[in-house]
Amino acid sequence: MAKDQFAEMLDLMGKELGYEFEHTEIKDSAYYPVAHEKMDRAAIELREKGLAVLEGRAPIGVVVHPAPDPDAPYRPPQLRR
Repeated sequence: MAKDQFAEMLDLMGKELGYEFEHTEIKDSAYYPVAHEKMDRAAIELREKGLAVLEGRAPIGVVVHPAPDPDAPYRPPQLRR
């Protein structure tokens, strides 16, 4: 879908600049960065999972940690890597 919209945008830009390309020619041969496709897929997946949770079709995982010792000095949590 995003690749098709990208090709459509290039087609319109080309026409404004005086180039005559077929939409399918652009779609099949235009450079489309892999990262854009990955980001598009991740965004769609995130929206679908979020909707599933909001609609009650999927659970939310919860991790319960023990309460810290109130007398211990504060130490910021370590970031996971």
